[in-house]
Amino acid sequence: MSLSRYRISTGLRAKSGVWRTIGAPDGSYSNLGSHRGTFNGRNNGRGTLFVYASGGNGAGGGDCANTSNLQVYVNGAFIGMNASNNPSYGKTAFISFAVPVGASYQIISRPTQNYACGNGVFSVYAYQM
Repeated sequence: MSLSRYRISTGLRAKSGVWRTIGAPDGSYSNLGSHRGTFNGRNNGRGTLFVYASGGNGAGGGDCANTSNLQVYVNGAFIGMNASNNPSYGKTAFISFAVPVGASYQIISRPTQNYACGNGVFSVYAYQM
């Protein structure tokens, strides 16, 4: 399908290498900071919020520094988890998810290594449509 036929059939167009709907406002990226243990947020925007978290490593050092854990809940419902309890080699967890308008979300990080490692540290970024 040619680009012009694709544009007509989908309502999308290319501008500076980015696809977007004709007449739709551009979204924006935000750094929501670095957190320890738990981060609570809410989508107060007018479109879907796409959230990305990375890290989830134990802050205590030792075996716990190499473990990682990120869990996500949207409106109280479990959405997903990325975790590794293996103490060998450093690793980082990544997780991304969509939050509907008006919904709340929670990111929790509690890595373990055959024992509790305390709260994990992670960074959160978002793209608001």
